[in-house]
Amino acid sequence: MRAPKILGLAVAALLAGLGSRAAGEPGAGAAAAPPASTPTTTTPKATTPTTPSTTTPTTTPPGAATPSTTTPTTAPTAPSPTLVRWYSARRLEPTALGGLNAISCPVQDTSLMCAVVDESGGVVTTIHPIYGPWSNVAKIDGKTPLTGVSCPTLTLCVAVDANGNVITSTKPTGGRSAWARPVKIDTATAAGGGPAGLTGISCPTPTLCVAVDGAPTGSVFVSTNPAGGAAAWHAAQVATGPLTSVSCASSTLCVAAGIEHYVSIAPTGGVSAWKATGLQLGGGVFSAIDCPAIALCIATGYGNTNVGLATATTTPTGRPTDWVTSDVESAPPVPGQGLLDGIACPSAGLCVAVDGFDNAYLANKPVGGVWTGAIPIRPKSASQTSAIACTASFCAVVDSAGVETTGVIHS
Repeated sequence: MRAPKILGLAVAALLAGLGSRAAGEPGAGAAAAPPASTPTTTTPKATTPTTPSTTTPTTTPPGAATPSTTTPTTAPTAPSPTLVRWYSARRLEPTALGGLNAISCPVQDTSLMCAVVDESGGVVTTIHPIYGPWSNVAKIDGKTPLTGVSCPTLTLCVAVDANGNVITSTKPTGGRSAWARPVKIDTATAAGGGPAGLTGISCPTPTLCVAVDGAPTGSVFVSTNPAGGAAAWHAAQVATGPLTSVSCASSTLCVAAGIEHYVSIAPTGGVSAWKATGLQLGGGVFSAIDCPAIALCIATGYGNTNVGLATATTTPTGRPTDWVTSDVESAPPVPGQGLLDGIACPSAGLCVAVDGFDNAYLANKPVGGVWTGAIPIRPKSASQTSAIACTASFCAVVDSAGVETTGVIHS
């Protein structure tokens, strides 16, 4: 669901030109007082005195507004940084192999599994994500970089690569022989020549997978039988620029991201089934997106003012104004913070973003909420890019230095 590591090449230039932003406060106005009434004189009558009233006099002076009893709105606060407790990092492969690019962790009943793909055509898996162990690297795609992986169940994983291929397995933990041969589904070329490559994939169910590519006019590739060969995949050119990531909450909602979002409620419906939201990050790009539910999508990325932005909505099919953008990192960024390039939401009340330098950022209100500061999950990291996957109980982060770090979620 995340962008390939080529996005990191733009970070140095972006960091040099960032400036801070200021926000104003709305003014408050006073309500006009009601006009005073003219007193009248009345001649009293001679009557029998009445019993004095025992009504308790009001404490509000005549003519004054009744004091409001509305409870003041509490400003949103960031979650505790210890909500996710990060354990020791584990090296899954040597740095010489180029690093880890993407991770997927399906949950089926009480069983767990994670699959990680790397820069040199390899996959690493585990059935014990929190404590390990992890498998050795299985070379499933020669030396071609694998750019994305999605596992809707324990018995299906689909990976994509930089040459436009898909590789599938019905037994992902079974080693090299358990993965099918690469199948080319994308022949597009990049702006500078060579394959555009597939940049991300999302499979919400075993009968729907959606991949995206980095072509100058990005396309989506959709299949209801992902292991069925090239003929089972259908392309639709939907974007005006390269696509970096995609996330499908279900078979009735997919959102692809690049310089803007492209939404479909019928992903298999071809070009006409996808529409651009018009939402952009001011000269930047969305690097990753996660839609954990039909009523929640959140993307991370960078623009001209910040290398760490998040934009979220509870109505993904709505208007551009339905997306709320927040600063996750400070602007300009402080030393030790990198490009925000991964996002995962284990629940509607918790989203975890990661940057390329192995820092995590938490929010318990994804739409317009407050994010924690940078939480170093692997001090002295040599990473440049990161990817993340979460379940209800843990998050796993992999990076370009070949290292995986697991965090357990505490309520």
